[in-house]
Amino acid sequence: GSAWIGGRGALVRVRGERPEDVGTAVGFPTSATVHSLAQSKGGCLWVGTQDALYCLKGDTLRHWTVADGLPVGQVRALLPLADGRLWIGTYGGGIECFDGTRIRKVAVDQGLMNNAVSRIDLDSSNRVWANTNLGAFSMRLEDLDAVVSGKASVLSCYPARTGEAGGPSGVMVDGRALLLPPVYGVTMLDLGIVEPPPVAPGIL
Repeated sequence: GSAWIGGRGALVRVRGERPEDVGTAVGFPTSATVHSLAQSKGGCLWVGTQDALYCLKGDTLRHWTVADGLPVGQVRALLPLADGRLWIGTYGGGIECFDGTRIRKVAVDQGLMNNAVSRIDLDSSNRVWANTNLGAFSMRLEDLDAVVSGKASVLSCYPARTGEAGGPSGVMVDGRALLLPPVYGVTMLDLGIVEPPPVAPGIL
């Protein structure tokens, strides 16, 4: 296997004990600062920087910016799903869904609790967790889908009452526990005892 490391103008792959400067080889900008990395099942390494989203697949590097619909702000969170879509968290821009063609946004205007998103995770109950400047909160994936597709206009969010996010780090453990860094200390959410939000009854 291999591990990826990103920094200012740097995109490095480590295999065993040998680091490889992939960024220079593929033309990764020296002015870019890496804020997030995520590997998709389709073979794309997603890279979030201070003002762009990149996809490295093989030796090909593609990128998307504000001109393509990406909000202004650091791309701090990346959550690739098995269906090929990518959920993006931007610091100041909210949450975006990218299907490979179009970037669609969910922000406070649609009910998101906070636009300063530092991390996004998916748990075993299909809840999306966002860690933000107002703490962590959850949303049903189906509710997010409904808003970005235009089937719904308002998103319901469920706060976990954690502290302000201390950055994009954190880890989801088996979809059942979430470790997050607030500004001070570490918070662990046992998702097995955090009840999923109730499903609203249908309207006849």
